[in-house]
Amino acid sequence: MSELFLKIVNMSISASWVVVAVLALRFCLKKAPKWVNVLLWGIVAARMVFPFSIESVLSLIPSAETISPTIMMEQSPSVQTGVPALNHVINPVISGSFTPAPGASANPLQIWIPVLAGIWLFGIVALFLYSAVSYCRLRRKVCEAVILRDNIYQSENVCSPFVLGIIRPKIYLPYHMDSREVGHVIAHEQTHIRRKDHWWKPLGFLLLTIHWFNPLMWLSYVLLCRDIELACDEKVIGKMGNAQRADYTQALVACSVDRRLIAACPLAFGEIGVKERVKSVMNYKKPAFWIVLASVIVCAVIAVCFLTNPIGFQFDVSANTIVSANHFDMRNADDPVSIEMTPAQISELNSRLAGVKNCKRSDKYAGLTPGYQISAQMQDGSYIRISGYSLSDNTMVDIEQNGKRYAVSDREFQEYLSRICAGGDVSAAFDLQPLRAQYPEYFDLDASAGLDVYVWQMAPDSYYFGLLPHAASPRDSTAQELLALRGASSEQMRYILAAYALDPDDIHVIPWQNPISSYIPECWIVTENGESLEEKQAQYIQTVSAMLFGEGNTLLHDDYPIYDSIVFDVDGDGIDEVCVLGFGRTSGLFTFTFRAAEIGADTLKYDTLFCTEWYDLSFIHGDDGVVRVQGIDQKEPPQTHLFDIAVVDGSIQLTEDGQSISRY
Repeated sequence: MSELFLKIVNMSISASWVVVAVLALRFCLKKAPKWVNVLLWGIVAARMVFPFSIESVLSLIPSAETISPTIMMEQSPSVQTGVPALNHVINPVISGSFTPAPGASANPLQIWIPVLAGIWLFGIVALFLYSAVSYCRLRRKVCEAVILRDNIYQSENVCSPFVLGIIRPKIYLPYHMDSREVGHVIAHEQTHIRRKDHWWKPLGFLLLTIHWFNPLMWLSYVLLCRDIELACDEKVIGKMGNAQRADYTQALVACSVDRRLIAACPLAFGEIGVKERVKSVMNYKKPAFWIVLASVIVCAVIAVCFLTNPIGFQFDVSANTIVSANHFDMRNADDPVSIEMTPAQISELNSRLAGVKNCKRSDKYAGLTPGYQISAQMQDGSYIRISGYSLSDNTMVDIEQNGKRYAVSDREFQEYLSRICAGGDVSAAFDLQPLRAQYPEYFDLDASAGLDVYVWQMAPDSYYFGLLPHAASPRDSTAQELLALRGASSEQMRYILAAYALDPDDIHVIPWQNPISSYIPECWIVTENGESLEEKQAQYIQTVSAMLFGEGNTLLHDDYPIYDSIVFDVDGDGIDEVCVLGFGRTSGLFTFTFRAAEIGADTLKYDTLFCTEWYDLSFIHGDDGVVRVQGIDQKEPPQTHLFDIAVVDGSIQLTEDGQSISRY
């Protein structure tokens, strides 16, 4: 139910943008035929009804998915309106109110959203009951109506003419109407029926019932009912003279009644906007052809711009290919090192970007520090950055190009980015066919639950590997499937594992004492130094895992701890640097360092030491696209400061409100 509720809320928000556009156009199209306004409300209805839409570069919808379906699970909840100024105002409030407290068992939104979904459902039921009761009461009122002719009835229990019914609509008139008024009233109500207005008004109320929580939808329904009546009046008086129009307005005034509460039915002749309708009838002039044509074109443009979603990430290899790329990974190393990608890997990156699916405009990860990233330079000198932000899984991924960000939900692409940044994706540079021919049993295994890599040794430096689907319980060491394993080298197994596109956490390294080997590794021998067999095997698994998944290299710096790191162009020379905020040479007590090295370089480009009274230092990527340093001071209560970053005379300079931090 929560997922459905969030889907409806997103559809309602998208429809709200159309409502705003229609409200503006109603003022601009005052000389247009009144049916144009009804058609515009039909565009709003289409946006409210259809849960899907095609993408278009002409779309004016800022965001097709303002609220992420996974917002209940996010550590720092946020919305993506598509308008940075709104995001800047709304998201701090949402994050401050609904970010889970440390150690909390649930995200507050996991409680609030189901509650709101229940309230939404209750509102739908209440409006349906209200509509059903109103309809039944009206039915009882006219159950003794007398037929006048055809589908026209008269009743002493009604005070104003109206149409009632959807499948077989009937016109109901009050008794004792002036004979001059009856003809105009019947013509009006028959026009309603011919125009199928007895369908459109209940449909509008049905959509209002579903989107009742949105105030703009209540306003839209009221204006729809008014525009339906104006369009019907216009149709009826189209061929009337001035005298007949005067009689028609007299009928409107005579049949006018106090306005009732909003309802799905009926279509009442003198109930809605009588004063406005009288003025419209008396001032009616047949619109010129060019006005009608322009109005139709406007409706078509509005439909194209507001019934489509903003286009997601698109990559055209033929128009602008990648000329160089590098990647880094901070998940398994204290400090990142940038690694140049091979031509074969760049070729695969081109094809991967061209085929990536489910990318939507989103700034949800803006301001976060990437845990791993590919930075690619294009032929025209621009950059594409593909970043992963979670250190525990590979689902938080976005692509940044030309200042726009796209959240990636394509699982295959997410796994590809994780693998290649970890150095595990070598399939682009290595032909797997010989390996597949040599070890066919190790390919195409069921890896849905993960894989088990069995390792055994025939000599001190002679490691062999076998592969099986992951088993929930340990296999017997003499099981036939283990005895049938053929030993592949660590390099061969590394390539085989890369073909499965699995996260390293889903690959389980298991030491095995192969019966055919007379060599017993150290991990199976109990010694007298107090180290347990479990500790030895854990260390052995760590060593073997490094052989299979790589250990990574480190950026040049000393061994002091770091606060935060980020990759961006710190000095504006067009080349990205890996920037690190670290403890100073006094263990962070009085100083901190800002260090930077160009991606791929072996030496530091900047190394500046600052005196500090700030703790919890971090890099912040603002909504304006500028990277700043954030620091929290030791005052009571603590204050948060943002420092602009600049390079002056070959050193990093940090300033707040024009005041520089003292260097050590």
